[in-house]
Amino acid sequence: MVDSAGSSDPPEEQPLQQLQPNDGAGDDGRRRSDRDDDDRTAGDVVAMAWCDDRLPATAANVAAAIVGVALAWSLLYVNVSPELMAVPGGSLSSIFMLYVTGAVAGRLINRIVGLPPRFGMLLAGIALQNAGLYTVTGWCSQLVSFIREVSLAVTLINGGLELDAIQLRRLSGVVAKLTLLPCIAEAATSAIAAYLILPDFSWQWSLALGFTLSAVSPAILVPGLFQLKRLGYGEVKGVNTLLIAASSLDNIVSISAFRIVIGNIFMTGKFTMIDTKHKINGIL
Repeated sequence: MVDSAGSSDPPEEQPLQQLQPNDGAGDDGRRRSDRDDDDRTAGDVVAMAWCDDRLPATAANVAAAIVGVALAWSLLYVNVSPELMAVPGGSLSSIFMLYVTGAVAGRLINRIVGLPPRFGMLLAGIALQNAGLYTVTGWCSQLVSFIREVSLAVTLINGGLELDAIQLRRLSGVVAKLTLLPCIAEAATSAIAAYLILPDFSWQWSLALGFTLSAVSPAILVPGLFQLKRLGYGEVKGVNTLLIAASSLDNIVSISAFRIVIGNIFMTGKFTMIDTKHKINGIL
C-alpha cells in the first residue's frame, strides 16, 4: 500500500509536471524575443555607426565639391571674356557645365543603377545639347577635339599598362581572331543592312557606316575590366589581357578601315558638298 502510493505521483504535483513543457516553451519564446531585440539593437548600432562614420565624410565631400565648382566658375568668370562665359551660348561655360554635369550624372548612374559612369556622361551630354546649353565655337572646338583625343589616349594607355606580356604572347592567336572576326562581321552586316534599307546609299557609304558601328568603345570596356581585375576575376586564364588587347586592336582596325573607305569616296569626286553632308549626317 505504501509502496504503491509512493510510486504514484501526488495529485498536487501532477499540474506542476503538466506545466513544465509550457514553461519551456515560454522560456524559448522569451529567449527568441530577447535574441530578436539583440539583433535589432545590433542593427541599430551598426546603422548609427555607419551614419557616424559615413555621413560626415559624405557631407564634407559634397560641400568640398560644391565649393570647388563655385571657385572654378568664379575664376573663369573673372579672368575670361564675358562672351565665353555667357549662359547659354558661351563656349567655356558650355564645356564647364558639360564636365560638371557629366561627372555628377556618371557617379549617380554608377551608384544607383550600377551601369558604367560613361553612360551617365552620355546622357548628360545629350540633355545639355537638346536643352540648348552646349554651344562651342571658334578655338574652343579645337580644344574639345584635343580633349577628346587625350581622353582616348589615356584610356588606351591605362589598358596597355594592365596587359600581361606572358599572357598576351600565349593568347596572340585568340587576340587576332577576337579582333578581326567580330569587326569584319559587324561591319559587313551593317553595310548590307544600310545598302538595302537606306535610300541612295552606295556600297562605299554603307561600308563607312558599318565600320563606324563596329568600333568597340574602350572607355566602356576598360574600366569594367579594371574592376573585375581588382576583384580577382580572369587573372589565371588572362581574360582581362585578352579583352583589353582585342578591344584596342578592334578600335584601330575600325578607324583605319573607315578612313580608307572615306578617302576612297572623296578621291572619286562624284559627290557634291551637299550630298556629302547628307551622307555624313545619315552615318552619324
